[in-house]
Amino acid sequence: MLSHITWGQYWAILILLVAIYYFLIAALFFRQEIAGLFRSTLSHHRPARGHSEEQQGQKDQKTGFDGLEPVVADIKNIMANAGSGADKEQLLAQLKARIASYPGMRYPAFHNAINQYIIRNAEVICGVGFEEDELEAAWDSLPR
Repeated sequence: MLSHITWGQYWAILILLVAIYYFLIAALFFRQEIAGLFRSTLSHHRPARGHSEEQQGQKDQKTGFDGLEPVVADIKNIMANAGSGADKEQLLAQLKARIASYPGMRYPAFHNAINQYIIRNAEVICGVGFEEDELEAAWDSLPR
């Protein structure tokens, strides 16, 4: 019976079996990537909406981080100009005016950093004590 199989048939069957084996291995280990290829093909090569939104969020956060240093410098100048006899409400109004134009306030990490900076330095520079809840309420009242 084995004498009826030619070398050409043997190699063709061997190549077919190896191809099926590697296809199954690829399907097991790269299932998500293969599904992503089919999805992108079906959506006419448009980028996934979530991916572009994620990239936009990272870009916005990087922009917010780059803008943090000038905002902190401006906050320090506002406090220095207000001096040790500063009125708490007037100081908060000036800080709100500066913070309103800062896009990084959409991110909790920047909220916390700015709040801690103001709490720590307002007491030292101006003699005015702020609470974190008080500052959060002020930032929540800002237009977005």
